[in-house]
Amino acid sequence: MKISRLLCLIGLLTFNVFANDLPTDGEFQINYPNGNTYLTGELKNDNKQGTWKFYFENGKLQAIEKYDDGRPVGIWKYYNENGKLSKRIDQLMGDSDQCDFSSNGKAFGCGGAERTRPYD
Repeated sequence: MKISRLLCLIGLLTFNVFANDLPTDGEFQINYPNGNTYLTGELKNDNKQGTWKFYFENGKLQAIEKYDDGRPVGIWKYYNENGKLSKRIDQLMGDSDQCDFSSNGKAFGCGGAERTRPYD
């Protein structure tokens, strides 16, 4: 498991997106060299806006992040290459509540603010 995470991290580090690759406003998509989608997102006045989605090179969803005028908002979700939820972060006002998930889907390492509502 640790080796696959390390290889995934190395893969992410070898594919760079630079600020000059992105538009200053509007929706965009960046692809891997093989043509599969790497990232979809939106910028508004050079700030991240709306839902950003990251994909593994095999085309499976890797992460969903949400922004409002550049600020992290909502629930962010990260998935492993098998499509299972591996991390969930609730972006609360000035703080975040994070949970990691084991391969069987059980939450562990939950911390941060006290939960008052279920996650979606």
